[in-house]
Amino acid sequence: MKHLPLTHPQSLAISRIREFFDIWSLPAVLKEADIIFTIAASEEYWRPANPYNALHCCRQLHRLGKAAAMLSKEFNQPFTDCIIAKPGEDGPRLDKEHHFKSNGRYATVFTEIPRHLTADEYRYPIKAVNAYCRLRRKKEWKQFYELLAQCALSTSSLQTYEKPGQLFPLRAQVFKLIEACHLIHVRLGDVGVSIRE
Repeated sequence: MKHLPLTHPQSLAISRIREFFDIWSLPAVLKEADIIFTIAASEEYWRPANPYNALHCCRQLHRLGKAAAMLSKEFNQPFTDCIIAKPGEDGPRLDKEHHFKSNGRYATVFTEIPRHLTADEYRYPIKAVNAYCRLRRKKEWKQFYELLAQCALSTSSLQTYEKPGQLFPLRAQVFKLIEACHLIHVRLGDVGVSIRE
């Protein structure tokens, strides 16, 4: 197993991303997030008997965002090289399914292909992570996820709290974050982590 020299915050971030995708498959989290955004933006409320799903998803997305922020802050070249290309390849391509498809249960090429990232973000997923971190500060993202869960579980609409036209970019950025972190997770594969001082 190849070991990647990482700082402590980077290794912690990678372990959190791996934990996230141990819990959620990519299509499942995208579907759940889409339902939450749709319900939170309307004046309807979460109808399933168990509201825990909405709360759990929002909390997990917040944790993923925090892990992404750590990666963004601690970004370095060895890490970049590892997520961009495998040895002997010229970079991520859509015709090479191991560049984007995980080995998770129910994972297929169709369900795991990134649909929200630009070509540049597909090649360098850290760019989508950086864009997410620039959009709002960590504390603001935490408040947003709390508000998202609150609006999904009540009849109040997220549109009354957010500026007009801000909801679509926020939703797009969250979806890009999920897909970018999934790409990082897939491309790191079985790369081991060794902490460098």
